[in-house]
Amino acid sequence: MIVRSTYNPNATPITIDITHIPTNSIIYISGPMTGLIDDNKSTFNSLAHTLRTMGYTVINPAESDPTRTPNQPFHLFYLECILGDILDIINLGVTHIVTLDDFHLSLGARAELHTAHTLGIPTIHHTSITHHHTNNPSIPTTTTTTTTTTTTLIAA
Repeated sequence: MIVRSTYNPNATPITIDITHIPTNSIIYISGPMTGLIDDNKSTFNSLAHTLRTMGYTVINPAESDPTRTPNQPFHLFYLECILGDILDIINLGVTHIVTLDDFHLSLGARAELHTAHTLGIPTIHHTSITHHHTNNPSIPTTTTTTTTTTTTLIAA
């Protein structure tokens, strides 16, 4: 049996109030890196800072992914990053995934989200968290939106 999970941008969003996420939660940031300026590290780092200020433990792949060595073929480096990130989600007790814009365009982010959905880890899009924290950092009460996937079972 093959299990396939696909991102559905037209699905009805599920909402989670940020106050229902305990501050002892471990949050993993997922989003596009490859092909973006400086691998999109400034966006990852900014969100990591915001979430840490709110009291969360954050796993930020922009901080934890290895650095590519000059002689390392890109495809091997890419696989090393993706596999390391998936193992982080599994082994480090991640309780929530926070997605960046255009996460669905990233193969790595989609692999991370598939792992999260398989493990039952909720995913939350960053926009509401960042907006709310910027406007009123002392009372995080905004509602955030999770992404929705559709899982199809195909008999092999």
